[in-house]
Amino acid sequence: MTGYFLKGRLIQAAVFLFVVSLGGGALAAGLDAARVLPEGKVYIFEGGKKIGELSSEAPLPVGKILESNRKCGVRLDGIYLVSAENARFSVGVLSGATDIFVEQGRVYFALGELKCPLSFSSPQDTARVESAVIEASNDTFGVKGYLLYEDDRMEIGVIEGGKLVLVHSSGRQVIEAGNSLWIQKAQADLGGGGAGASAGEELNTKLVAGAVAGGMIGGLVWLDVFDDDDTPPTSPFRP
Repeated sequence: MTGYFLKGRLIQAAVFLFVVSLGGGALAAGLDAARVLPEGKVYIFEGGKKIGELSSEAPLPVGKILESNRKCGVRLDGIYLVSAENARFSVGVLSGATDIFVEQGRVYFALGELKCPLSFSSPQDTARVESAVIEASNDTFGVKGYLLYEDDRMEIGVIEGGKLVLVHSSGRQVIEAGNSLWIQKAQADLGGGGAGASAGEELNTKLVAGAVAGGMIGGLVWLDVFDDDDTPPTSPFRP
Protein backbone atom coordinates (compact mmCIF):
# COMPACT_ATOMS: atom_id res chain seq x y z
CA MET A 1 0.00 0.00 0.00
CA THR A 2 1.17 3.51 -0.71
CA GLY A 3 0.78 6.21 1.92
CA TYR A 4 -0.40 9.76 1.23
CA PHE A 5 -0.10 13.00 3.17
CA LEU A 6 -3.32 14.73 4.22
CA LYS A 7 -3.07 17.79 6.46
CA GLY A 8 0.32 16.66 7.65
CA ARG A 9 -0.79 13.11 8.41
CA LEU A 10 -0.08 9.84 6.67
CA ILE A 11 -3.30 8.01 5.73
CA GLN A 12 -3.62 4.36 4.72
CA ALA A 13 -6.40 1.96 3.90
CA ALA A 14 -5.23 -0.19 6.80
CA VAL A 15 -3.57 1.73 9.60
CA PHE A 16 -1.84 0.13 12.53
CA LEU A 17 -1.56 2.33 15.61
CA PHE A 18 1.33 2.15 17.99
CA VAL A 19 0.46 4.05 21.17
CA VAL A 20 2.79 4.82 24.05
CA SER A 21 1.96 7.02 27.03
CA LEU A 22 4.37 9.62 28.33
CA GLY A 23 2.51 9.44 31.62
CA GLY A 24 3.50 5.84 32.15
CA GLY A 25 6.60 6.71 34.15
CA ALA A 26 9.99 8.11 33.26
CA LEU A 27 12.63 5.70 32.01
CA ALA A 28 16.08 5.64 33.49
CA ALA A 29 18.89 6.98 31.35
CA GLY A 30 20.71 4.46 29.16
CA LEU A 31 19.52 1.18 27.70
CA ASP A 32 19.12 -0.78 30.94
CA ALA A 33 15.47 0.31 31.21
CA ALA A 34 14.63 -0.17 27.50
CA ARG A 35 11.71 -2.50 26.78
CA VAL A 36 10.63 -4.67 23.87
CA LEU A 37 6.87 -4.63 23.16
CA PRO A 38 6.08 -7.53 20.82
CA GLU A 39 2.84 -7.90 18.89
CA GLY A 40 3.65 -11.55 18.20
CA LYS A 41 6.80 -13.62 18.68
CA VAL A 42 10.15 -11.87 18.43
CA TYR A 43 13.22 -13.98 17.68
CA ILE A 44 16.62 -13.01 19.08
CA PHE A 45 19.78 -13.63 17.04
CA GLU A 46 23.48 -13.38 17.81
CA GLY A 47 26.11 -14.07 15.16
CA GLY A 48 23.46 -15.46 12.82
CA LYS A 49 22.26 -18.00 15.41
CA LYS A 50 18.86 -17.84 17.11
CA ILE A 51 19.43 -17.66 20.86
CA GLY A 52 15.93 -16.95 22.18
CA GLU A 53 12.48 -15.55 21.62
CA LEU A 54 10.01 -13.17 23.27
CA SER A 55 6.21 -13.13 23.19
CA SER A 56 5.46 -10.49 25.83
CA GLU A 57 6.95 -7.24 27.10
CA ALA A 58 10.52 -7.76 28.26
CA PRO A 59 13.84 -5.96 28.76
CA LEU A 60 15.61 -5.11 25.51
CA PRO A 61 18.34 -7.60 24.50
CA VAL A 62 20.92 -4.87 23.89
CA GLY A 63 23.01 -5.35 20.76
CA LYS A 64 21.14 -8.48 19.63
CA ILE A 65 19.35 -8.74 16.28
CA LEU A 66 15.55 -8.89 16.66
CA GLU A 67 13.18 -10.26 14.02
CA SER A 68 9.42 -10.82 13.97
CA ASN A 69 6.88 -11.62 11.26
CA ARG A 70 4.64 -9.05 12.94
CA LYS A 71 5.34 -5.53 14.20
CA CYS A 72 7.51 -5.04 17.26
CA GLY A 73 7.85 -1.95 19.44
CA VAL A 74 10.85 -0.80 21.46
CA ARG A 75 10.58 1.88 24.15
CA LEU A 76 13.70 3.81 25.12
CA ASP A 77 14.29 7.01 27.01
CA GLY A 78 12.67 9.62 24.74
CA ILE A 79 12.74 7.30 21.71
CA TYR A 80 10.03 4.96 20.44
CA LEU A 81 10.54 2.39 17.67
CA VAL A 82 8.25 0.12 15.66
CA SER A 83 9.68 -2.42 13.25
CA ALA A 84 7.77 -3.42 10.12
CA GLU A 85 7.02 -7.10 9.55
CA ASN A 86 10.12 -9.26 8.97
CA ALA A 87 12.55 -6.42 9.65
CA ARG A 88 15.86 -7.38 11.28
CA PHE A 89 17.20 -4.74 13.66
CA SER A 90 18.99 -4.10 16.91
CA VAL A 91 19.52 -1.36 19.46
CA GLY A 92 22.97 -1.13 20.98
CA VAL A 93 25.88 1.16 21.74
CA LEU A 94 28.26 2.44 19.07
CA SER A 95 31.05 4.94 19.81
CA GLY A 96 29.28 6.04 22.98
CA ALA A 97 25.93 6.60 21.24
CA THR A 98 22.66 4.70 21.31
CA ASP A 99 22.70 3.05 17.89
CA ILE A 100 19.62 1.92 15.97
CA PHE A 101 20.85 -0.68 13.46
CA VAL A 102 18.71 -2.09 10.64
CA GLU A 103 20.12 -5.15 8.92
CA GLN A 104 17.11 -5.57 6.64
CA GLY A 105 13.71 -3.89 6.31
CA ARG A 106 12.18 -0.80 7.86
CA VAL A 107 12.02 0.54 11.41
CA TYR A 108 9.93 3.59 12.32
CA PHE A 109 10.95 6.00 15.06
CA ALA A 110 9.58 8.87 17.12
CA LEU A 111 12.24 11.07 18.69
CA GLY A 112 11.54 13.39 21.60
CA GLU A 113 14.17 15.28 23.55
CA LEU A 114 17.37 13.30 23.00
CA LYS A 115 19.12 12.74 26.31
CA CYS A 116 22.14 10.94 24.87
CA PRO A 117 23.93 10.74 21.50
CA LEU A 118 22.03 8.81 18.82
CA SER A 119 23.04 7.19 15.56
CA PHE A 120 21.32 5.26 12.75
CA SER A 121 23.24 2.36 11.20
CA SER A 122 22.94 -0.26 8.47
CA PRO A 123 25.43 -2.57 6.73
CA GLN A 124 25.91 0.43 4.39
CA ASP A 125 26.87 3.31 6.68
CA THR A 126 26.32 5.04 10.01
CA ALA A 127 24.69 8.45 10.39
CA ARG A 128 25.00 10.41 13.62
CA VAL A 129 22.01 12.50 14.69
CA GLU A 130 23.40 15.96 15.34
CA SER A 131 19.97 17.26 16.34
CA ALA A 132 16.27 16.47 16.12
CA VAL A 133 14.45 19.79 15.66
CA ILE A 134 10.83 19.49 16.80
CA GLU A 135 8.24 21.83 15.30
CA ALA A 136 6.93 24.35 17.83
CA SER A 137 3.37 23.67 16.63
CA ASN A 138 3.79 19.90 16.84
CA ASP A 139 0.91 18.51 18.93
CA THR A 140 2.23 14.94 18.92
CA PHE A 141 5.41 13.35 20.21
CA GLY A 142 8.56 14.60 18.50
CA VAL A 143 10.03 13.90 15.08
CA LYS A 144 8.58 10.83 13.36
CA GLY A 145 10.39 9.00 10.60
CA TYR A 146 11.97 5.73 9.54
CA LEU A 147 15.24 3.92 8.81
CA LEU A 148 15.22 1.52 5.85
CA TYR A 149 17.84 -0.84 4.48
CA GLU A 150 17.25 -2.92 1.36
CA ASP A 151 19.00 -3.62 -1.96
CA ASP A 152 22.30 -2.16 -0.69
CA ARG A 153 20.59 1.16 -0.02
CA MET A 154 20.18 2.92 3.31
CA GLU A 155 17.33 5.42 3.55
CA ILE A 156 16.40 7.76 6.40
CA GLY A 157 13.08 9.60 6.08
CA VAL A 158 11.19 12.14 8.16
CA ILE A 159 7.40 11.77 8.09
CA GLU A 160 6.33 14.68 10.27
CA GLY A 161 6.97 16.66 13.45
CA GLY A 162 10.18 18.48 12.55
CA LYS A 163 13.51 17.76 10.91
CA LEU A 164 16.72 15.83 11.47
CA VAL A 165 20.28 17.07 11.12
CA LEU A 166 22.58 14.13 10.32
CA VAL A 167 26.32 13.70 9.93
CA HIS A 168 27.59 10.69 7.95
CA SER A 169 30.46 9.61 5.71
CA SER A 170 29.44 12.00 2.92
CA GLY A 171 28.94 15.05 5.11
CA ARG A 172 26.18 16.89 6.94
CA GLN A 173 22.56 16.72 5.75
CA VAL A 174 19.27 18.23 6.91
CA ILE A 175 16.13 16.13 6.30
CA GLU A 176 12.90 18.11 6.39
CA ALA A 177 9.47 16.53 6.97
CA GLY A 178 8.27 14.71 3.85
CA ASN A 179 11.82 14.10 2.58
CA SER A 180 14.33 11.29 2.83
CA LEU A 181 18.07 10.76 2.49
CA TRP A 182 19.38 7.89 0.36
CA ILE A 183 22.85 6.48 0.95
CA GLN A 184 23.75 4.00 -1.76
CA LYS A 185 26.97 2.21 -2.62
CA ALA A 186 28.19 2.74 -6.18
CA GLN A 187 30.52 -0.04 -7.34
CA ALA A 188 33.13 0.65 -9.98
CA ASP A 189 33.59 -3.10 -10.42
CA LEU A 190 30.47 -5.27 -10.73
CA GLY A 191 32.42 -8.09 -9.16
CA GLY A 192 32.85 -6.10 -5.96
CA GLY A 193 31.06 -7.06 -2.78
CA GLY A 194 30.98 -6.77 0.97
CA ALA A 195 29.21 -4.43 3.36
CA GLY A 196 31.97 -1.84 3.62
CA ALA A 197 33.08 0.51 0.87
CA SER A 198 36.41 -0.51 -0.67
CA ALA A 199 38.78 1.28 -3.03
CA GLY A 200 36.51 0.37 -5.97
CA GLU A 201 33.37 1.62 -4.26
CA GLU A 202 31.98 4.91 -3.05
CA LEU A 203 28.87 5.97 -1.19
CA ASN A 204 26.44 8.11 -3.15
CA THR A 205 23.94 10.22 -1.24
CA LYS A 206 20.80 11.96 -2.40
CA LEU A 207 18.18 14.03 -0.65
CA VAL A 208 14.82 13.11 -2.16
CA ALA A 209 11.91 15.53 -1.75
CA GLY A 210 8.54 13.87 -1.35
CA ALA A 211 10.06 10.40 -1.18
CA VAL A 212 8.30 9.70 2.10
CA ALA A 213 4.87 10.20 0.56
CA GLY A 214 5.58 8.12 -2.53
CA GLY A 215 7.98 5.51 -1.23
CA MET A 216 6.25 4.00 1.80
CA ILE A 217 5.01 0.56 0.80
CA GLY A 218 3.21 -1.69 3.24
CA GLY A 219 3.63 -2.12 6.98
CA LEU A 220 3.09 1.56 7.75
CA VAL A 221 2.38 2.52 11.32
CA TRP A 222 1.25 5.48 13.31
CA LEU A 223 3.44 6.36 16.24
CA ASP A 224 0.95 8.28 18.36
CA VAL A 225 1.98 9.32 21.86
CA PHE A 226 -0.55 10.44 24.44
CA ASP A 227 -0.21 13.71 26.32
CA ASP A 228 0.44 13.47 30.05
CA ASP A 229 -3.24 14.04 30.83
CA ASP A 230 -4.43 11.10 28.73
CA THR A 231 -5.04 7.63 30.14
CA PRO A 232 -2.67 5.04 28.69
CA PRO A 233 -4.12 1.91 27.08
CA THR A 234 -3.60 -1.48 28.70
CA SER A 235 -1.48 -2.52 25.71
CA PRO A 236 0.88 -0.38 23.63
CA PHE A 237 -0.60 -1.95 20.49
CA ARG A 238 -4.03 -1.03 19.23
CA PRO A 239 -5.33 -2.68 16.01
